[in-house]
Amino acid sequence: MSTDTDSYPIFVMSQLTMANGIIDNDLPYDEIWPLANQHYHAFRNSKYNDENRSEYDCMMEYIKEQVSVKKFKLDEVGEVVVRNAILEDKNGTDLHDGIEIKLPNGQIIEIYRYYDVNDLTHTEVEDIVYDYLGIN
Repeated sequence: MSTDTDSYPIFVMSQLTMANGIIDNDLPYDEIWPLANQHYHAFRNSKYNDENRSEYDCMMEYIKEQVSVKKFKLDEVGEVVVRNAILEDKNGTDLHDGIEIKLPNGQIIEIYRYYDVNDLTHTEVEDIVYDYLGIN
């Protein structure tokens, strides 16, 4: 595994996150690099960082987890798209596991508690969305 000062794995993470839509590849490179660095360090501290496997393979598993997507049809709002996400905290300095829920109108709800999108049930997503929108 690489050390914290190696730039090559951060470059690899930048390419993987951009290729998978986690980081917008239209951003200027000086904005991409700090985001890739944050993702790389989140990866390093994750369950996917396994010293018995290649770092690239471990990064790919991490990326797959981040791009898991599931759709739910909710009676009150229509179809929502839920995906695992790495979310920045309010001050923009730390990353946290969470989910993003995209509503039919394009609005995105960020939930800073970790849920694995593959384990979420219809009822859980409905509760999250309805609580956020104030629908009882």
